[in-house]
Amino acid sequence: METKRLILRKMTPNDVDDLLEIPSDPEAMQFYPQPFDRKMTQAWIERNIQRYAQYGYGLWALIFKENGKLIGDCGLVVQEVDGVEEIEIGYHIRRDLWGQGQFS
Repeated sequence: METKRLILRKMTPNDVDDLLEIPSDPEAMQFYPQPFDRKMTQAWIERNIQRYAQYGYGLWALIFKENGKLIGDCGLVVQEVDGVEEIEIGYHIRRDLWGQGQFS
């Protein structure tokens, strides 16, 4: 899928090093139990790959067309809330790109 500025694609195991910048950032992960290390980021990607197979969706890698860099992820994720499965819209963007509102 594409927008004017982004390519959205399924994550692959090869995305670990590029994605790691985001979940390893304590400020970006302030609402998570802890920032992720490389192993946790790899597991994050593997869970998303499983979601694609199970649900047909998950978090997708966001690639900035201007330079081909992975800048985050976004998509739909099933979350359990009070014992009920709910669909969450989730996203994570590199912190240096926060507040620019231009990635549509």
